[in-house]
Amino acid sequence: MPDTPPTDDPVSPIPGERPDGEGPGTSPEPAPAPPSPPDYPPPAPPDYPPPGYPPSPPPGYPPPPLYPNGHPPPAPQAPGYPPPAAGGWAQPPPGGFPPPPPPPGYGAAYGGPYGAPQGAPQWSPGYTVPVSPFASYGARVGGWLIDWLITSVIGAVVLLPLHAVRQSVVVNGSRFNVSGRGVAISALIVVIYATVFIGWRGQTPGMMAVRARAVDAAGGGGIGYGRALGRVVFEYLLAVVLFLPWIVDMLFPLWDQRRQTLHDKVTNTVVVKT
Repeated sequence: MPDTPPTDDPVSPIPGERPDGEGPGTSPEPAPAPPSPPDYPPPAPPDYPPPGYPPSPPPGYPPPPLYPNGHPPPAPQAPGYPPPAAGGWAQPPPGGFPPPPPPPGYGAAYGGPYGAPQGAPQWSPGYTVPVSPFASYGARVGGWLIDWLITSVIGAVVLLPLHAVRQSVVVNGSRFNVSGRGVAISALIVVIYATVFIGWRGQTPGMMAVRARAVDAAGGGGIGYGRALGRVVFEYLLAVVLFLPWIVDMLFPLWDQRRQTLHDKVTNTVVVKT
């Protein structure tokens, strides 16, 4: 057989043989190992302050105060009720706790015990029902009748010797007539009687009997002789000159909330219980 000339063509691989000439039993070369990480120094431990000491302040701030135990003292207690004693809170007294104090009196807000708005009741300590300080209408009428009887007796004792009262005979009997001088003397007796007693102690004998007194509506004090005179003169003028207004004056306490008459309102007085 003739020789085959050599060629530059690569030799075809034989089945079962790798191109690089290694046989089927030969293992491949291992892959190169990855590079190891850089050898950094370990982190430093945090610089915590030792127990019981506050941390260091940042630059530019004053150092914190030092406490003996390492802790600030407790905050002061807010004002209030004291803590309960040993054994708990005290038991209520027999019968319960006392009632709450009454509301502020009207005198402080309006200038006196009787300067409250009309009809405003006054509270008595220890009671829950308002009690009016003003004398009742029946007491005022009773005191007026007693005073009228007293002044009538005084007037008769004074007028009879002066012959200011005359008796005249009529068909059905007799009647007494009072002269003009007698009317003037009777009016003077009433004015002096009321002015002296009310200016002195705020009470006529009739008012003493029914336990009533005329006082200043704003402060509750006495009214003095000047106001007592104006009070009785106004009432007497209504009775003698204008009879119908005098009837209204006498009935006015029935619907007035402070039980005042017209002569009370003119002189700013009230009649209270004693």
